[in-house]
Amino acid sequence: MKKRILIIAIAVALVVTLIMPVACPNPAQFELSDLEISPARAFSGELVTVTAKVSNTGGNLDSYVVTLKIDGVEVSTKKVIVPTGEAWDVVFTVTEPNPGIYQIELDGLSGTLEVLERVVEFESAPCLFDVPFGQTVECGYLTVPEDRSQRDGPTIRLYFAIFSSQSNSPAPDPVIYLEGGPGGKAVESVVLNFNDSYAPFLADRDLIVFDQRGTGYSEPALDCPEVVDLVYQNLPLDLTPEE
Repeated sequence: MKKRILIIAIAVALVVTLIMPVACPNPAQFELSDLEISPARAFSGELVTVTAKVSNTGGNLDSYVVTLKIDGVEVSTKKVIVPTGEAWDVVFTVTEPNPGIYQIELDGLSGTLEVLERVVEFESAPCLFDVPFGQTVECGYLTVPEDRSQRDGPTIRLYFAIFSSQSNSPAPDPVIYLEGGPGGKAVESVVLNFNDSYAPFLADRDLIVFDQRGTGYSEPALDCPEVVDLVYQNLPLDLTPEE
């Protein structure tokens, strides 16, 4: 009799266990905040970063898919895994080729991106250096904004030199030389050592060299001629490092 009662009790316990709902742990809950569009005013083709924070206010680690829309059209998604009680950044990068006002949306968050027409003026000019023998070079200035976030702000002129390839069918992508330093004069640097270091590039590509803003022949030039003069004045002197 006792054995039968024990078997019935075990059976009842098993049935109750099977039919009773199992308590689930607190699931993850996600919230988006702190939408940032940088820069909010960009030129056409300029890289724009769209950032927001994804917070998990629930009780478990889980993943969440963030959707980026521009003017109501889905353009990208990203999956983020956020531990409970933490907030992680999700970052998108976009570019818009055409000027206009664009509505940026991230799952309920929204902001505005203004895309401005890129202002670049091309002007041919004489080559202000001794052109290497046998080379075909086109020189000039590009007028660009001093601060690209200010549409009506001041402009600067960047001096450039385009060395033509020796090939009759050069590759479509030229070699572009950037000077180090900072403050180095790219055009003068290339010309001084052209035949040994740079002429080989012309076998199948054009070579584009330009003086970065504030350097060389670009305007305004921010070099200090007084420092250069002082160096030349001190060359004949046998000065110690302390002097």
